[in-house]
Amino acid sequence: MRNLLLTSLLCASAAAANAQCSLTANFTGTTGSQPTTVIITNSTTVINAPSNSMRVDFLRFSNGSTAYVGSSGAIVVNAPLCGSQSATLIAKLVDSSTQQVLCIDSITKTITANCPPCYSTFTKVNGANGLVTFTANNLANTPGITYTWVFGDGTSATGSPVSHVYPTNGSFIVKLISSASSVPCIDSTTSSVYITNKVGCQSTISKTYYANGIVTFSATTSGGNAGKTYTWQFGDGSSGTGNPITHQYVANGTYSVTLSTTSSSCFDSTNTTAVITNKQTPSNWITGMIIGDSTASDTFKVWLIQFDSTTNNLYAVDSQVVANGFTSYAQYNFINKPNGAYRVKAHQLDGPTSGTGYLPTYHLNSLYWNTASVIYHMGGATAGKNILMQTGTVTSGPGFVGGNVTLGANKGTSNGIAGQLIFVRDNNDQVIAMTYTDNNGDYLFQNLPLGTYSIYPEDGGYTTTPASITLTNLMKGTQNIHFEKHEVAHTITPKPTSVSQVTENRSFKIYPNPTNGFLYIDLATRVKASVSISDVTGKRVYKQELSGNGSQQTIDINHLRAGQYIITVEAAGKHYTQKFVLEK
Repeated sequence: MRNLLLTSLLCASAAAANAQCSLTANFTGTTGSQPTTVIITNSTTVINAPSNSMRVDFLRFSNGSTAYVGSSGAIVVNAPLCGSQSATLIAKLVDSSTQQVLCIDSITKTITANCPPCYSTFTKVNGANGLVTFTANNLANTPGITYTWVFGDGTSATGSPVSHVYPTNGSFIVKLISSASSVPCIDSTTSSVYITNKVGCQSTISKTYYANGIVTFSATTSGGNAGKTYTWQFGDGSSGTGNPITHQYVANGTYSVTLSTTSSSCFDSTNTTAVITNKQTPSNWITGMIIGDSTASDTFKVWLIQFDSTTNNLYAVDSQVVANGFTSYAQYNFINKPNGAYRVKAHQLDGPTSGTGYLPTYHLNSLYWNTASVIYHMGGATAGKNILMQTGTVTSGPGFVGGNVTLGANKGTSNGIAGQLIFVRDNNDQVIAMTYTDNNGDYLFQNLPLGTYSIYPEDGGYTTTPASITLTNLMKGTQNIHFEKHEVAHTITPKPTSVSQVTENRSFKIYPNPTNGFLYIDLATRVKASVSISDVTGKRVYKQELSGNGSQQTIDINHLRAGQYIITVEAAGKHYTQKFVLEK
């Protein structure tokens, strides 16, 4: 009887305590600065909270998902949907020991989450043996959206969902790029994926040495599936694929060899050392490195060239194709060449057609044959004749320049000269782009910023007179910068665009020619004129404005070196060009 009375008193006491506890749920929701975020400020009030109680407050969104919020103050939560949606704050006071609910209240309001049109998230599901399936979700449901995936292992794909097999175990950062032309918009997000179930394929290397630096490499592989690919880096700047594979080294030494084994289910990389001691070094060779600023796999063609001063012609006496093997250099070797003076030129094969790329370059670092460093070979080893590859960058703009190259003196065909190398240079004579004429002899440079340029056809043994063009808002381009290539004089000159311009070329004369330091210019009329002088490479070395006070003008060029030059006179909107020789 006494126990029953005590129990009744305790229950009555608890009920009385619960009756005194009350909650009034309330909150405000403000759109956050980041996509899908909402700032929730909980302003719930409680009366007569027992000392052994604690608050448990959370939001329930209209799609059923939840997010816990603090009992007071502001907190940032991620909404599951874009735009306006309902959210219910459920505020509870529970016993901290038993988790029994002491009192509860709720309130539902409308909140708004900001979603840019291309904002997307993605999920990933790991499968067997490195397989992962990625699915994109554009929260704004923007029409016409496209998805591009960068998987973090050097590969990419488009679409959704997409499946990708990783070659190795490890952690990879995956980027999803969402874009739409209808808005337009672009957005990206990243997440990490972890691969732990990849089946490995492990390779071992055996080597068989032969005479004169020849080695045969063989790989034995365990694990993985069929269809494996074997890629070798031989440590001397060259590479190859296959198994087994034979390679000849050009010099004695110790080389670090790397084998990469890949299949659809695995990847492996292993190293070995090849020690060459029996290489018969040629007693007569010309060798050097082609040096670039990239470790991408690049292939170059290299020419060994001689200059015939009697005919003013350059002749390629030998050529070879070399690869850099994912290093920043490739080695060339020309063996058993007679004594003499040579030039060496390298050209990247299958290089980029836009952006930044290598330009055809002579030893040591010249784009022009007549300023290239001459190699004087006297037998034995002529080594270290490196080529520092020069680069050009195509920038963006509304301008364009084009034209045609034909043979002079009516020797050409209507189709012009195909394969002629053309440079476009900025106002500082720096090459910014290159191209070759097509089968009709036509060339075209596009996307040039407005400004002043010179067009420079480059050919071995020929003296080029460049053509200048200024692109403005009123004249954004032209396709009338034509050139004539003269086989007898070995010159390439701009082609006049009209008969009147040919006649006007006689409207001035310079003398004496040759000169020993002073030039006199007689203009047909007293007009203001601008005079510029360029050397045979097209580099401007002198410029002066003429006053127009008299028809005869004097120019002091004693500071220039002896040689051949081109003088250009601009007067009354016309250009007049003539060659002269400076003797000292």
